[in-house]
Amino acid sequence: MINSLAHIPLGILTIVFNIPFLAVGSRQLGKLFIVKSAFGMTVFSTFLQIFAPLRNVTNEYLLAVCFGGVLLGVGVGLVIRFGGCLDGTETVAILLNKKFVTIQNNKIIVYLHKRNFEISNSRHADERNTNWSYAMLSRDTKNDS
Repeated sequence: MINSLAHIPLGILTIVFNIPFLAVGSRQLGKLFIVKSAFGMTVFSTFLQIFAPLRNVTNEYLLAVCFGGVLLGVGVGLVIRFGGCLDGTETVAILLNKKFVTIQNNKIIVYLHKRNFEISNSRHADERNTNWSYAMLSRDTKNDS
């Protein structure tokens, strides 16, 4: 939404908004973390720009969500597995995991993304988003405990 208002490409905004998280992460997690994360964010932002015109790969919302979830999940999993991150939520998850070892990174990331989605959906709700929000909340509520 911000990219539409500011007329700045989403790939550029992704990098700009994640610079503070990289700074915090570099202090806490080391210089190798910032190198890996900067590389991951650059690749992510580049592919985000490349694939931005492909908006309607399918008209089935559930299929689109499944494709996106699988592709993003595999990508994020690989990046975290090798010590980097793609955005601020992963940086926060890695930092919290170091402090609270019993909480897994994936649970922290799902929680943060879910809360982010809820906030975004509450501000820009339409019937389709509301239905997806209820579906997501009902599915993920079991995993919060």
